[in-house]
Amino acid sequence: MPFLLGETDEGIPLWADMAKNPHLLVAGSSGSGKSVFLHNIIYNAFQFNDLDLYLVDTKLVEFAQYINYKSVINVAQSYNDAINVLENLYEIMETRYEYLKRYKLSSIEENPKLFNKILFVIDEAADLMLADKSRQFEKLLIKLAAKSRAAGIYIVLATQRPSVDVI
Repeated sequence: MPFLLGETDEGIPLWADMAKNPHLLVAGSSGSGKSVFLHNIIYNAFQFNDLDLYLVDTKLVEFAQYINYKSVINVAQSYNDAINVLENLYEIMETRYEYLKRYKLSSIEENPKLFNKILFVIDEAADLMLADKSRQFEKLLIKLAAKSRAAGIYIVLATQRPSVDVI
């Protein structure tokens, strides 16, 4: 899954294979370009017919424009919506592991046509972590991140505060 991420300092296009770099942490202060980068990743994803998008935007401003795009499955706009998406993705992951087991595969990469890949993009993860009094969001995200790559689920997490109380 080659994604054009931007340019190097020398003006050379910078490409990354999301399947080989399945989870990204995007961090930076307000105005540093995180949102532009996330939009770039989302637009890259639209180039693939076998990629589904799940987006979380609790600010209700960054991803609302993608609600009716064909490959966008869900745009979560609240903490509870985000929990529902995480629970759904966890179930999808577990189902995919059953398929992989049935076909004696260790990863989607061994048969990329088995099912669509999933890109899960979370904007402002710090807001969700701070609202996560029961730690349900954190626990689900950790479980998903720990084994989702083999199931073809890739995570992009963005935050202004990449501190220990958030990540």
